[in-house]
Amino acid sequence: MFFHTFVGKAAAVQKEEAPVLPPIDSVKDPDFFNRLQNEARKEFSKEKTSPKKVVTIREPLDEEALNLVKIKDILEKKNIELDELLIENNALKEELKDVKTRNKKLCHILANGESKYLHKNIV
Repeated sequence: MFFHTFVGKAAAVQKEEAPVLPPIDSVKDPDFFNRLQNEARKEFSKEKTSPKKVVTIREPLDEEALNLVKIKDILEKKNIELDELLIENNALKEELKDVKTRNKKLCHILANGESKYLHKNIV
């Protein structure tokens, strides 16, 4: 197939798909603007008569109170976690103190044993 056959088919498809609009003179509606004005008046009157939502000062306060409660809850959880970590830290400090004491005693025992061994070999 040649290129000009594709172009010819594409042009035929485009011609078939184009919508056919009526002539401008037959679209005239003498009451169009009157109906549009009446509909606009109805919408404006609906807006005036419909109850509006009154924004009060309490809404932000309720939101602030909710945020405050959330923050207090988070703070309470963190305080509990902090207390647990402090207890664990104190227990580890005590354990370290015990290990150092045992280590010091062991070093003293080894030093005494070494001095006895050296003293025995010298004499």
